[in-house]
Amino acid sequence: MGTIQIDGSTPKLTIGNATAEDALILFDGNAQDFYIGLDDSADDLIIGLGSAVGTTPAISINEDRDVTISDGAIDFDVASHDGSNGLKLGGTLVTTTAAEINLIDGGTARGTTAIADGDGVLINDAGTMRQTTVETLKTYIGGVTLSGSENNNIATVTGANALIGEARLYYDGDVLWQEASGSTTEFRQTVDGAGTYWSSLIASASNVKLYTRTASPLILGINNAEKVRIDSNGHFFACGKTSTDIGALGSELLANGQANFITDGNIVVNVNRETDDGNLVQLLQDNALHGTIAVSGSTVSYNAFCGSHWSRLADNSKPTILRGTVMESIATMVDWYQAEFDIGGGKMRNEPITLDGRAVGDTFTHTWTNSQEEPKETFTATIVKEDNEQLPKCKISDTADSKAVYGVFMNWDDNDDGTTGVNDMSIASLGAFVVRVHKDETVAIGNWLVSKGDGTAKVLAGSTAITADVQSSLIGKVTSTTKTHIHADDSYCVPCTLHCG
Repeated sequence: MGTIQIDGSTPKLTIGNATAEDALILFDGNAQDFYIGLDDSADDLIIGLGSAVGTTPAISINEDRDVTISDGAIDFDVASHDGSNGLKLGGTLVTTTAAEINLIDGGTARGTTAIADGDGVLINDAGTMRQTTVETLKTYIGGVTLSGSENNNIATVTGANALIGEARLYYDGDVLWQEASGSTTEFRQTVDGAGTYWSSLIASASNVKLYTRTASPLILGINNAEKVRIDSNGHFFACGKTSTDIGALGSELLANGQANFITDGNIVVNVNRETDDGNLVQLLQDNALHGTIAVSGSTVSYNAFCGSHWSRLADNSKPTILRGTVMESIATMVDWYQAEFDIGGGKMRNEPITLDGRAVGDTFTHTWTNSQEEPKETFTATIVKEDNEQLPKCKISDTADSKAVYGVFMNWDDNDDGTTGVNDMSIASLGAFVVRVHKDETVAIGNWLVSKGDGTAKVLAGSTAITADVQSSLIGKVTSTTKTHIHADDSYCVPCTLHCG
């Protein structure tokens, strides 16, 4: 019999008569027989190899339209249909809940693995097997679209069950981001062939959290280049910085609240207030506002302003000096010494030290106190003398009407942690501060103050003309008679504008 043709408006070919028996169409081949048939005992439509229903089944469809692929494979060929290119799903049936994935490139198998609940998928990337963890084979997502290639999205997740608006499956040559199941949408950590955990994205209806599951840093990049990093200490790095190296260019926000901005040959910070005048910077201590930098038209003001200088007593002692005490300069310059050392790559660092019997040019083992590393790093350092061409040492004023008045004592160096071995102080010399006045002196607003010769100030005689000679003795001018502090010897402090800086 040759070709069978059934004509008509609604042609139909019926095989079987509704009795309990198998029915099939047999393809009688020269080398192999194939069939399409009804397995009456299972009520399944089967496509298989052989001449009888149930013999070597390949594809089965049940009454629920579930499709089962038996012992075999599905080839998705890219350039041809010869199985030498594409993605091959199948191979060997491992268990009833697991399957194999074979990656084939140019006819060469690049990787084969079993995948099941809780297992991983090995992906061959240029000879390196990379694994992505899979929480379950089941997915609960609104929709999945496959597209793109390496360095592009290879799957987009959308729909009501993708709890973030759109989640992407991304491969960049190192990391395959994989969608997993659960009540929230999760990108679990990715593992490469060396067992390195890469990253994890956890999303819920109210927030999105991006984690690493180990102490390795969280890195964000553009065009396969790192741009932002958060390390295990909580330090935030951007613009090229990857560590707390104070000499490396870029920006960093440290976990302790400190901010560092490092640039080379450029403006470090721009502060710009649009539209109106007002504060540019507010300065607080213990949550209380103490000063501002403000702009009004073309004028920038520093409020309140007090200019001070570093100084030190000749014998490097640290006695109790009362606030506002009148200080004189002496002929000896302040000497500071530093440990200079290379932290790598030709980057030099300097930290203040004392000689401790050593001399300029000596080398020694130095612990870098400003290092963010724990334990602190040590380096071979050379002793150098710090440049100082403007700051002299000082003493408590002991000469009445002294022309050597340098200012008034403000405080000892509060930032000195005691490791430098020097006792520096701040001498207030310009702007608004207080001056310590002798207990027997009565001041009025507008009085000029000069040294009394015992660390306190006295009022300049009212008939004294302010000549150039007298001007060199002036400490400041009284702006209020309010006694801001009364010391144990009954000397007291009053607000003044300082004029000796």
